[in-house]
Amino acid sequence: MSIRPPDDDKLRAFLKGAIEDGDYTESFHSEHEHPDRNLSIDDLLHGLQQNWEHFQEASYDAKRDEWKYYLKTTDIEGDVLHVVIAVSLRRRRFKVITKW
Repeated sequence: MSIRPPDDDKLRAFLKGAIEDGDYTESFHSEHEHPDRNLSIDDLLHGLQQNWEHFQEASYDAKRDEWKYYLKTTDIEGDVLHVVIAVSLRRRRFKVITKW
């Protein structure tokens, strides 16, 4: 039996609620290690609330009980934005691992 990620509609609803409630964090890498793009948290949140698509299949980390999603979207200026997030459905939170 393989474990399947929540479908995109459930993921969109989850992200919307987590963003509205402020239930998200950024890793040090995401927050500080891509200064060349000048991406803000506003760019990130904008992108996650847009029509994103997967650029790689989601993976499950059983030890952490979270899904890692690889999403392609756009920032506030409309430029392509790639985001990797770890989603904990049980804790109803997500963490931004990286963005570029």
